[in-house]
Amino acid sequence: MPGKILLAAVSGGADSAAMLVSLSELRTALGFSLHCIHVEHGLRPPDESRGDARAVQELCKTFSVPCRIVSVPPGRIKAFSKKHRQGIEAAARYFRYRIFSREKTRINADYVLTAHNRNDVLENILIRILRGSGPSGLGIIPKNRGYLLRPLLDFSRDDILEYLKEKGVSYRNDATNTDTAFFRNKVRLLLVPFLNIHFPGWQKSLYSLGETQSLLAEFLSDEINNKFNWEPEGRGFNSALKLDENNLSNVPQILKEEVIFSGIDKLMNNSGIDIKIPLKPPRRSAVRKAIVGDFTGDLGQARLEKKNSSIYLRHNRKAAVNSGFALLIKKPGIYTLKCSLWNGTGDLRLTVSRNSIELSGDKPEKSELGKLNFKSFPLVLSMGGHKRPISDILNARDHSSGIIHIIDSNGILGGINV
Repeated sequence: MPGKILLAAVSGGADSAAMLVSLSELRTALGFSLHCIHVEHGLRPPDESRGDARAVQELCKTFSVPCRIVSVPPGRIKAFSKKHRQGIEAAARYFRYRIFSREKTRINADYVLTAHNRNDVLENILIRILRGSGPSGLGIIPKNRGYLLRPLLDFSRDDILEYLKEKGVSYRNDATNTDTAFFRNKVRLLLVPFLNIHFPGWQKSLYSLGETQSLLAEFLSDEINNKFNWEPEGRGFNSALKLDENNLSNVPQILKEEVIFSGIDKLMNNSGIDIKIPLKPPRRSAVRKAIVGDFTGDLGQARLEKKNSSIYLRHNRKAAVNSGFALLIKKPGIYTLKCSLWNGTGDLRLTVSRNSIELSGDKPEKSELGKLNFKSFPLVLSMGGHKRPISDILNARDHSSGIIHIIDSNGILGGINV
C-alpha cells in the first residue's frame, strides 16, 4: 500500500492492540502512513473509559502512531438507543462508525481498519442464526467493504493473545465484556463454551456454513441486479420504488424475499435524505407475511403496497416522523441542513444572529423562507420525536404531514412544511 493513509480503530483491547502493533511494524516496508482513532462511548464509569483512552495513547506513543481520542457525551448512546428502539450495542456501533467516517475525512485516509477476528466471525453467525437472518446475514464477515478493512479475520483470539505475549504488549480488558445483559456476551460466554464442550469441531462446520451462505447471497444478489429493476419515483420522503408484479411471478419464495430486502435497502440509502437514523431492517417473517398478503404490509421504515399490476415500496412516514431528528444551535453562525425532505433536492441554510434567524433554500420556491426573531439560545430545529405531548406543539395532522419546527426557550417560532 505505498503512499496510502490507514486509520486503525483501536479500543485498547487485545485484538485492536495487536492490529496496531503489527501495522506499525509493517508500515515502513509497505510504505503506508498509520493513524489511530479511539472512541470513548460514555457507557462505562469515567475512570474505566479514560483508562482505556490513556492506554491507547501510550501504545501509540510507544510505536510513534498519531492518535486521536473522540468522546461521546455520557448518556447520549443510551438515549439514542431508547429513542430508536435499538440495542445499546447497535447504537454504540452507529456512533463509532460515524466517528470513524468523520476522522477518515479529516485526515484524508484511504482505509479504516477494524480488528475483527475469526472468533468474531463465528459469534456473528451464531447471533444471526438466533435472530433468523437470511443468507447475507449468515455469511462470513467480508475482509473488505468499501473503505473498511478487517486484516485479522484469518486469526483466532488465541493467535492474537500469543502474538501479544511474544511482543510483550499489554492490553485492556473491558469490564462490559463479562456482562451477559448484552446479547453478544451471552453468545460468547454461555453458548460458545457449551458448544466447545459438547460439540467439538463446531467451529469448522459453522465457518463452512458461513462460506456457503456468502456464496448463496452473492448468487441471489447477482440474480436481483440482473433481473429485477426497482424504478424510482419522486424524492425524499415522497419517494418510492416501483416494480412490475409480473417480474415476481413464478420465482422461488426466497428470491421474492431478497428482492423486497434489496428494494428496502435501495429506498433507504438512495432517497437523497442526508439526515438519517440507522436503518433497522424488518424481520424476515414480516417480509414473508407481506408477500403472502398480496404484497402489502408495514415493514418498519418502509411500506409495501400493490396497485394495479405494480408493487411499490414507500417510506413509512409514520415510522420516520415518529423517529424524527433535531438540530441544536447554541451560538450565531451559518448552518446548513442537508435535506431532501421537502419533495426535492437542496439544502436549508440558516443565518443565525444574536436575536434572529434567516432561512433560505436551494429550491426556487424555498429560496426565501423568511426571517424570525427569537429571545435566547439555544434554538432547536425539530421534526417528530418530541418529548412533549404532541398536543402541546401542534395538531396531529401537521405532525404527520412533516413539519420542521423552529423552537426557542419560549416555544415554537415557526415551521417549514416539508
